[in-house]
Amino acid sequence: MSEEREHLLRLQAQHKRNIRMLENQIAMYGMTPPIHLVNHLDHQREQLAEVEARLAALEGSFPHGEAEPSPSPATSAPPAERVHLRRVLSEAFSLDELRALSFDLGIDYEDLPADTRDGIALELIRTCERTNRLSELMQVCRELRPDRF
Repeated sequence: MSEEREHLLRLQAQHKRNIRMLENQIAMYGMTPPIHLVNHLDHQREQLAEVEARLAALEGSFPHGEAEPSPSPATSAPPAERVHLRRVLSEAFSLDELRALSFDLGIDYEDLPADTRDGIALELIRTCERTNRLSELMQVCRELRPDRF
C-alpha cells in the first residue's frame, strides 16, 4: 500500500469520526444547533469528499483519473430537518419497520452498523446522505407517517 494511500485512508477515517461526533452534538441541540457546529460539520463533509475523490483517483477506479462526483453538502437537509427525521424514524418506526424501510430503499439493513432504533435511524440518514437519497427517505417517511410531518 502506498504511503499516500495510507495517509488518505487515515484522513478519511478521521473525517468520518469527526462527522459522526458533530452530528451527535448537533442532534442534542434539537431545532436550534449552534451555527459553529453546523459550519464545522459542513467543512468536515467537504474535506471528506475531497479525500475520497483523491482516493478514487489514486486507485484509478474512474476513467482518465477523474474523481467520482461526491455529494455536495448543500444536498444535505438542514440540521433541524435531519433532527426531526431522526426522531420520526427512531420514535415512530419499530425495528421491523426500519428493516422494511431499508429494504424498500435498497439499503442492506445488515450493513447498518447499529442495533437500536436510534442507531439505525442515524445510519439510515447517513447512508441516504452519502448516496444523495435523503429526499427519497424523507418522502417515504412522509407517506408512511403523515401525522409526524
